[in-house]
Amino acid sequence: YFNEKEKRCNELELLYGEKLHLEKPAQYWEELEINYRKSGKWWFIASCIIAAAIMGGLVVLLIKLPDVFTKDAHWFDLVKNSAIITVIASVAIYILRTTMKMAMSSLHLARDAKERNMLTYFYLSLIKEKAVTEKERALIINSLFSRSDTGLLKNDSTPVMSGNVSELVQVMTNN
Repeated sequence: YFNEKEKRCNELELLYGEKLHLEKPAQYWEELEINYRKSGKWWFIASCIIAAAIMGGLVVLLIKLPDVFTKDAHWFDLVKNSAIITVIASVAIYILRTTMKMAMSSLHLARDAKERNMLTYFYLSLIKEKAVTEKERALIINSLFSRSDTGLLKNDSTPVMSGNVSELVQVMTNN
């Protein structure tokens, strides 16, 4: 009876140790999710404002268009006015595109942080139920502590953590 209870006590001690090790990252991911959601909303609002300004500019341009491109204007004035309009439109669209990318990236990172937070608690529940093998443990730890893709860089190949992560965690838990 005592051996069984001692074994159960040791298992609970290990579970509590795992919980303590993963509690701070889980809190961090929860805070990250909140911050990224706020950031994503602000970037989205900025994008809407910029889009409205572009639309307003286009309306003004269409109203003023006959004055800019008159029939008796010199060809140089036509090219100059076309270039100015093209540059202004290109810059405005680039800024809109950038703010939309920032909004989408922030919302993507918020979702990633929430998933990591949920995976942490799922992992702890699996440990409690003794339903996780060492191989599954390594996969979950790799998923929890790998880099997040922001979506800002194309073809960003994030480095994969080594398979010895579980050994590293085991060494850290023993210390």
